[in-house]
Formats: sequence, structure tokens, C-alpha cells
Amino acid sequence: MSQPVTTGNTQMAFGVTLRRIICLGLVGGYLNAIGFIDLGGLYPAAMTGNTTQLGVAVVKLEWMRVFLIGSTVFCFFAGGMLSSYLQRIIVHPSLELAFMILLVATAQFVRAVTNDPVPWELPLLACSMAMQGETLSRFSGSSLQTIVVTNTLLKFADALVGRYVKYGKGGRTALGDVIVPGAAWVAYLIGAGLGVIASMFLQHALLPAIFLLAFLSIDVLAVGSRSLAHEI
Repeated sequence: MSQPVTTGNTQMAFGVTLRRIICLGLVGGYLNAIGFIDLGGLYPAAMTGNTTQLGVAVVKLEWMRVFLIGSTVFCFFAGGMLSSYLQRIIVHPSLELAFMILLVATAQFVRAVTNDPVPWELPLLACSMAMQGETLSRFSGSSLQTIVVTNTLLKFADALVGRYVKYGKGGRTALGDVIVPGAAWVAYLIGAGLGVIASMFLQHALLPAIFLLAFLSIDVLAVGSRSLAHEI
């Protein structure tokens, strides 16, 4: 995202990008926090940590935990494949967002009607998070994940150096390239905190995430996107 962020259509495009990445950051942090609380220290989106725990569980011969974590990793992978397939046959990314809403709503239903929602809730959320990461990963030409923040922090750090510390003949890093990853990280942090609060006080804790995804789906459908899949 190399354009300035202060004038004309570019300002409008940047505002759309910022609004959407904040929504996605909130959803990512929110669902991961709820998943972590509900599901015994597992994350719906952090497959690095889950894979590490899977290896530990295999060595310790904890087969029930192997099944739970393994099914989560599998559903995350399957969600990525499904999203990749849908990008090739669906004419608009808002429909993939609608599919994510269906997955999260199903997870909420499971939480409400079963005494032990973990074996179902975790794979459903993992599949939803994979779809978010696969479908919505480009913002005004810049690749950025909103389901985990490790790469986001590195992009933020690099952008800060390029903007304020050291830059070469090519010029300073665009202000938008500083703001977007910074906003994504802050939104993720806030989303995680809100997820904890919702888990403590809301009977249907996943509903706020559903509302955010619905808003984003309407926004993408109404305002449009410059490509049919990754870029919003």
C-alpha cells in the first residue's frame, strides 16, 4: 500500500481498508481468546502452538488429546482448502464471509445445547479462522494476516523503521503502511480482551463475532472490492 492516505479516492480507499482490518483483527483476537478459555489452552487459529502441543501429546501417549488437537489442525487445514476452492467458484468474497458466519453460528449453537462442546466447537472455529486467513489476507495490495499477529508485529516494526528511523533513496515508508499493521495488532489485542469479558458475562459469547462478520460482509458487498478473492 504505497499511496498517500490524505486525499480524494485514496483517502476513501484507506478508510475502507482500515475499517475492515480493524473488524477482522477484533474477530481474530475475540475468537482466539474464547477458544483458549473454552478449550483448555488450545487456539482456533494458532496452529504453530497447536502442532507443538500435538507433538507433546503423541510422545506422552495422551490419545484423547491427540484426537482433539489433531482434529483441530485438520479442520484448520480443511478450512483453508475449502476457502481456496470457494475463491475459484464464488463471484464475491462476501459469500465466503457468510459461510464463516454459518460456521461461527453453528459453534454458538453447539455451545448452547451440549454439555461438552469442545470436540465440536474447536474444529468449527478453527475452520472459520482458516477461511478468514485464506480469504481475507490482502488489504490495498499489502499482505497481512488477521488471525495471528506474529507477522503483523514484524511488518509493523519494519514499517516504523522505514518511516521514522532509516530509509533510503526509495523514500520513506508510506504512513498507511505503518498505520494498517499497527491498527491490526491493537484491534487483535482489544478483541482478545473483549473475548475474555464476553466469556465471563455473556451467555452467547460468540454472537458479537457473528455481528462483526455480518457487518463486514455487508460492507464488502455494498462498497465492493478491487478483486474477487483475497483483496478487500
